[in-house]
Amino acid sequence: MGKDTAARHTKRYYLAFCTVAEVALGAALFAWVTSPGARRPEDFGTEMPGVSWGLLLVTAIVITATAGGLTVLASAVPPALRWTVGLAGAASAGALAPVALQLMVRPSSAALLVAVGMAGMGVSMTGMVRARFLREPGTPAGRSA
Repeated sequence: MGKDTAARHTKRYYLAFCTVAEVALGAALFAWVTSPGARRPEDFGTEMPGVSWGLLLVTAIVITATAGGLTVLASAVPPALRWTVGLAGAASAGALAPVALQLMVRPSSAALLVAVGMAGMGVSMTGMVRARFLREPGTPAGRSA
């Protein structure tokens, strides 16, 4: 009755979602940088006062890359650091949510990229915080954390 029956995945599973998030957020940042200033509000929506979407995208990319690194080094990283990065990732994804919500009102490729990036961030942050992975196939070691 007290068994832990939660599904666990390998590091590769979470790193794949981290990679998807990085690619999608990087493509959204590229779209933001290359789009003309008059076109940005149509693709990304109105910016929050004082903060540009570009800065938020860069922050999300850095946090997601940090989460990927912490996932790789799961056994050597203290849980407090993993939780701090996980909460920062959740806040970063929440700050980008208005762009993803544009899919409901005015669909654009930027909104789709940000939505995919946010989904990848959600899964990769969850994996980084859990840090109890199944043994990788073909490795003699047991759990990595």
